[in-house]
Amino acid sequence: MQAEEIGLLLKQNRGQFLEFVSAYEYRRAAGQKKREEELAREVVRVLSGMANADGGTVLVGVEPDKSVTGIPYDQEELHTIVQAPQNLLRPQLNPSCEKVRLGNLQLLKFEVASGLEIYRIAGGRSFYRIANETPSLPADQIHALKEAKKMFSSSDNRRSTPLGSISMRIWWRRSSTESNPGKILKRCSARRTICLTFLVGCLVRIWPPCCFLPKIQAVGIPVQASTS
Repeated sequence: MQAEEIGLLLKQNRGQFLEFVSAYEYRRAAGQKKREEELAREVVRVLSGMANADGGTVLVGVEPDKSVTGIPYDQEELHTIVQAPQNLLRPQLNPSCEKVRLGNLQLLKFEVASGLEIYRIAGGRSFYRIANETPSLPADQIHALKEAKKMFSSSDNRRSTPLGSISMRIWWRRSSTESNPGKILKRCSARRTICLTFLVGCLVRIWPPCCFLPKIQAVGIPVQASTS
């Protein structure tokens, strides 16, 4: 059964709800295992980003191209990875974790739900999952995105639309758009114009309109004047 479940995951692509994490690093075409501390930080970065967003699954021991390479760790090192969400995140995160063996290869499958709190790596950095990326975002922006999503979900439920159909996957580049809502919206697909129109109404209550309305209008997204 475990092999079948892993096989189904490997048929999917990395995205909003699925990530593959390799236990190896490649330098000059030679692969060597990552230090357990390095792998632990990478795992908790993705898990915390998913918990701060919509939840998801992290499969450790798989390359980005879906080739299964396993985790070449002893039991003590493996325990470090399993306990990383509790030891490296504040507040502690408690995802489900399953050890899976495929032949002689060891894998770890983490599953995490969307959390009510904002999870930070020890030291203060917080992350947010968007499509197949997990960029670092300030906690106040993550909070604003969570609040906007709640408002969108509430409106969507009143129209009897399934919650799972809501698409809030906003694209941006870390270096240029972390603090610029206008650029965040500009990178969204044109097919999500209706969703974005509602999101703009939410953002008007969160950020000063002068920060992003001119850029939204330049993209061609209809914006209603605020009456508040």
